[in-house]
Amino acid sequence: MEHAPLTILVVDDDEAVRLYLSAILRKNGYVVLEAQDGAAAITIMRERGKEIAAVVSDIRMPNIDGLKLAELNYQNGFLPFIACTMISDAATALKFLKFGVCDYVVKPAEETVLLGTVRNAIARRHLPRLFVDDETPLPGNMGIITISARFAAIHRARGWLELKASGIMPPAEQRRFITFASEFLMNAYEHGSLKLSEVEKSGLLENGGYHDELRRRELECKAKIEVAVSIVGDEIALSVTDAGYGFDYQRYLKMSEPEMLDRLIMPNGRGIQMAMQYFDSITFSRGGAGVILTKKIPKG
Repeated sequence: MEHAPLTILVVDDDEAVRLYLSAILRKNGYVVLEAQDGAAAITIMRERGKEIAAVVSDIRMPNIDGLKLAELNYQNGFLPFIACTMISDAATALKFLKFGVCDYVVKPAEETVLLGTVRNAIARRHLPRLFVDDETPLPGNMGIITISARFAAIHRARGWLELKASGIMPPAEQRRFITFASEFLMNAYEHGSLKLSEVEKSGLLENGGYHDELRRRELECKAKIEVAVSIVGDEIALSVTDAGYGFDYQRYLKMSEPEMLDRLIMPNGRGIQMAMQYFDSITFSRGGAGVILTKKIPKG
């Protein structure tokens, strides 16, 4: 069965750049909507937001700039957002993390980099939902599941979390919670269970061998991942524990702005920093192999 082409919104006040990015995307099968600045983009997102799979936006624009556009997107539709710019200001670039933006393309954008970044941003957000029937019930609004270190099982855990969060959060907040929680599910799967290093992952994402390598390592892995959730009052707590050796999480929590700026053009390595901007507290245990995340539930 053929799938309908995905729609990408390209936002840039430089017409030549906008046409160039749009041409690349159209050539590779995407439908493209164009906006000359953030204000025009907001109008398009309000009118056609359900059609849009991702936003590719410049940062510095008149009227409403890329940062404000990312903030409005975060508060409303929370579409996958790719910042496309000449990154020279670390402080400005880091502000995007607060609005769930971890995908960057540096101008002038190379075709393979642009396409790979767009595909990865969309894929992370559109994991299939699967019903989980092996939950261990606990008192109150709590539950725990133990999953194998399999990509499909991570999807199951995400679907289970969606069911748990359903009805207790406004829809946009639920999408944010699941997106940021998924960073830790994937960390437990890739790094804790399959022992995939950050450098190895970057190389695999760049050369297209990422999914094949995951499948190869899955065949040799017997590890389990425990996912637990507790909803008490106006707070939700999530625990993710893997059987790995942990990692140097302090390095990531205390990363300097220059180090973080270097990571903005890498294909991965920003999930923890991004999640830190969202969760109210993050507590690591077992050397980083376990983490507890808490978030106050906003009133709808």
